[in-house]
Amino acid sequence: MKEKNEEDTFDINTIGLYDAEKDRKWKERSKIAYAEKKGQTSIITAMLNNGMSQEEISRMSGIKLAEIKKMGLS
Repeated sequence: MKEKNEEDTFDINTIGLYDAEKDRKWKERSKIAYAEKKGQTSIITAMLNNGMSQEEISRMSGIKLAEIKKMGLS
């Protein structure tokens, strides 16, 4: 009986470690995605301020026109 309890505890701890690592990786990816999006927005804003149209920016950057319009930067 004691061995079974030790196994159960080990399993719970293992699952907890796995979940913590999974959460840490998710947060890291979210921070990177946010930074990339913020940088993208800054570049698009600069391009618009220099007279480029949303269509030109889309064509040159490969970012979908709908995505640029969704940013609301015009």
